[in-house]
Amino acid sequence: MSATEKEFLQEGMTCLKNGDLERAEEIFKDFLRQFPGSDLADNACYQIAQINQKTGQKMKALSWLDYLLKNYPDSDAAYFAKDEREELQRELDAMVPGSPEEAFSKAKAAFEQGTHEVAEQLFREFLAHHGTHPLAGDAHYHLAVIYARQGRADAARRHGEILRRDFPGSDAAFMVGYLLGQKA
Repeated sequence: MSATEKEFLQEGMTCLKNGDLERAEEIFKDFLRQFPGSDLADNACYQIAQINQKTGQKMKALSWLDYLLKNYPDSDAAYFAKDEREELQRELDAMVPGSPEEAFSKAKAAFEQGTHEVAEQLFREFLAHHGTHPLAGDAHYHLAVIYARQGRADAARRHGEILRRDFPGSDAAFMVGYLLGQKA
């Protein structure tokens, strides 16, 4: 790891300590864009998840913990992320019945259980009813993952294009670039 990588990450940590969460999150995302293979990339993902938890965006935090565990499974941060992910999932499972968050949570649970046909249907239903909800971008991302795993590249790209067009600054738009090999 280079001195530049350490300095970059330290800048994000300084912003975080000073309470500038928005700037810290942008620095950590920029770090991941510039140094996705860095030994410190897992830490950047973890810090983004922490910021999202602090700002009450629990579903986004969960997405970043999932991203960390998928892309950096043997890292130091993954060790902590596993426990935090389980605790956060328990909190989210206690959501209000009938809410968009519950609908998304059910779809994501099916996705994580590997029942992709069910997850696809639930994510599509979520988008049909809650297409403008802040979690809609995450629904498109998960559909892109499902389609990529099924070898349906056109469908995966279509959801990637929707993310880049309708949710350009979202975490899901950032993550889909890596999924589809179109890094930001």
